[in-house]
Parts: sequence; structure tokens; C-alpha cells
Amino acid sequence: MSENEWCAYYNRNGLKALEKIVEESSGKYCVGNEITLADCLLIPQVFAANKRYKIDLEEFPTIARIYENLKSLEVFKAAHPLNQPDAPPKNETRFKFLE
Repeated sequence: MSENEWCAYYNRNGLKALEKIVEESSGKYCVGNEITLADCLLIPQVFAANKRYKIDLEEFPTIARIYENLKSLEVFKAAHPLNQPDAPPKNETRFKFLE
């Protein structure tokens, strides 16, 4: 098993467990309709799972819905790695997965 396969395997298992939890606890966000630390931690986890390890979010409809809600907020857009002052130029191919 390659490193990427290993990471994808454990990311998928973690997302499966989280999906069960947020099915019960979510509103617009992970825990109801207010942003919590869970939402702040969800963004990079889902981003890596989807962009880096190619995990299809259709397997996790509640997580996907929450992720889309969070991505639409200006505070999370501003926090995106490519929007940071020290971000690499957007045309660098080694960072295309961040887009």
C-alpha cells in the first residue's frame, strides 16, 4: 500500500465515522447553526481528503453539505492557503491540487 493509499484509507474511515456523528448533530454546520471548532477542523480535513487523496464527497452527503456551507463564508475563503501572503504563485503546477 502506497503512502497516498494509506492516507486515503484512513481519511475515508475517519470521514465515515464523522458522517454518522454529524447526521445527528448538524444544522447548517457541524453542531447546529453556529460555527464551532469542529467546523474549523473540518475544512482542512475535507479539503485534503478530496483534493489530495481524491476521496469522493458523495459518500458523505452531510459532510459535503456542511463543507459547502462553510466554503461560502468570507472568513473561510480568506483563510484558504492560496489566499495567504506567502502563498506560492497560482501557476505553479505542484500546487494545482490546492485550487
